[in-house]
Amino acid sequence: MTHPKAELRLTGPRAHPGGGPEGPKKKKGFGRAEALAVAQGAFYTATGVWPILDLESFEAVTGPKPEGWLVKTVGGLLGVAGAALTLAGARKRVTPELALIGAGSAAVLAAIDVVYVGKRRISPVYLLDAVAEGALVAAWAATAREVAAEARSPGERAESRVQGGLRLTAERRKRGDGGGMLARRQRRAG
Repeated sequence: MTHPKAELRLTGPRAHPGGGPEGPKKKKGFGRAEALAVAQGAFYTATGVWPILDLESFEAVTGPKPEGWLVKTVGGLLGVAGAALTLAGARKRVTPELALIGAGSAAVLAAIDVVYVGKRRISPVYLLDAVAEGALVAAWAATAREVAAEARSPGERAESRVQGGLRLTAERRKRGDGGGMLARRQRRAG
């Protein structure tokens, strides 16, 4: 059940933080999360599509692969993840879920690189990729607060303030310490 005061409509300059009646102003330029998503997306798209387009040159750099179809499958998945990261960053829509895809993909690839180079199953050149993937994980960790803050819409932030005020008023009434102007008026009238 909605509290009657939760129906408040904000008007004036505080109605839409950072903007007028149309809502918040768009940020100029890219934030760190958007730039990171575009960079990682471009990297994943390029490296993902490469073995699909030219497996021979890919193997010349990374070493022979017994299962070409599997290399192309992983490349396709990386290409799709890369395209999603690039588009989200370019559109300034980097959500916590997208950041998880970025950081999680990088962490998994780094772990695979290190483990299978150690087992001598893949070429040591993959350690260079592990370093790049580790840097991506660290960069996503550094942008976590920015991504979380951007995920909250202006409406959610305003609703949170209203609910916080309602909670505070209810707590004051329970304690009997006044409850604000309305409580004072009720005491005077009663």
